[in-house]
Amino acid sequence: MVADDRAFFLEMNTRLQVEHPVTEEVFGLDLVARQIAVAEGAALVGDVPAPSGHAVEVRLYAENPADDWQPQTGTVRTFDVPLGPGVRVDSGVEAGSVVGIRYDAMIAKIVAHGPDRTTAIRRLRDVLRRTRVHGLSTNLDFLRAILADDDFAAARLRTTLLDDRLEAWTAPHLDEPARRRLALAAALAEATTASTGAKVLSRIPTAYRNVPSQPRTRTYLSTGSTAEDLTVSYSAGLVQHDLDDVAVVDVSPRRVVLDVGGVTETYDVAVGIGWVDVDGPHGSIDLTPAPVFVDPADVVAEGSLLAPMPAAVVSVAVTDGQQVGKGDVIVVLEAMKMQHTITAPTDGVVTGLSVTAGTQVESGAVLARIDISTGSMTEETA
Repeated sequence: MVADDRAFFLEMNTRLQVEHPVTEEVFGLDLVARQIAVAEGAALVGDVPAPSGHAVEVRLYAENPADDWQPQTGTVRTFDVPLGPGVRVDSGVEAGSVVGIRYDAMIAKIVAHGPDRTTAIRRLRDVLRRTRVHGLSTNLDFLRAILADDDFAAARLRTTLLDDRLEAWTAPHLDEPARRRLALAAALAEATTASTGAKVLSRIPTAYRNVPSQPRTRTYLSTGSTAEDLTVSYSAGLVQHDLDDVAVVDVSPRRVVLDVGGVTETYDVAVGIGWVDVDGPHGSIDLTPAPVFVDPADVVAEGSLLAPMPAAVVSVAVTDGQQVGKGDVIVVLEAMKMQHTITAPTDGVVTGLSVTAGTQVESGAVLARIDISTGSMTEETA
């Protein structure tokens, strides 16, 4: 469309968009039912109803906004989005669902409707605050941060708002004391689960020592891009530990109650083989217990380039023995309709190239290794 010396472009898309639930909530229409009726030959009767109130939709994605929006895969262990007045959830995901690489990373659309924007946002914030998703990384914390932003709430929107706020919206939402309390709850629940399920000596208190000795320690590996590993210690029937101003009130395999500076905090815990999920008053966390003994075969050599997610190799830009510089493209992967470029983190020589175009790789698979020492020798020789 052209008006004087200005041109305008209008996208025409003859299908329902992802945001159609917002229209349905505001106008009180079932667009899908009407679309099917029209396809069957029925006529649209009556006028379009007047809009009522305000609706806001968020898309819950299996992705990591803090790591260049990398899509995430895995099995959903917990999926709990509480309903309430004016709240709608569209999702085909449930506990036990597997999020793979062949489809879009969106796992749910969560919509809140209210008489005005403020009410709709308040309802949506409350729903997301109580939402629990475990088993894979999502953008849940990112969505919570957006809804809590004053400019967003006041509709002071601009095209650069996301770029301006990205660092703040993707910052870790849990401080170190809160993360350590979550880890302590995980360790205590794990220990209680082990002792109550013991086939022998089940009456001996958890973490009991006949002779006073060092406390038990439990380390959990970080699954985030910025968080560090967590280590906590406990002993004497789970009462003593290494956290300041924290007292253990009650422990069971699925729930831990702590007293934090006179305030009671309850933590729900799920313990599985190789994982512990914890939901607390300040947030949730997925923890991976560090193995006590490490198989040497599982140790990744220095300089290894790992696949960030299960993917298909689209192309390989180098060969074994090739000299590369920092930032050079090594491998291009494709997952969930997106391409991801793996580049050299430093100057060096490519060794151990283990993939070719078309290869399917799992998350954490070694694609190649950049040998820095060989690179330095080559440069000196040259």
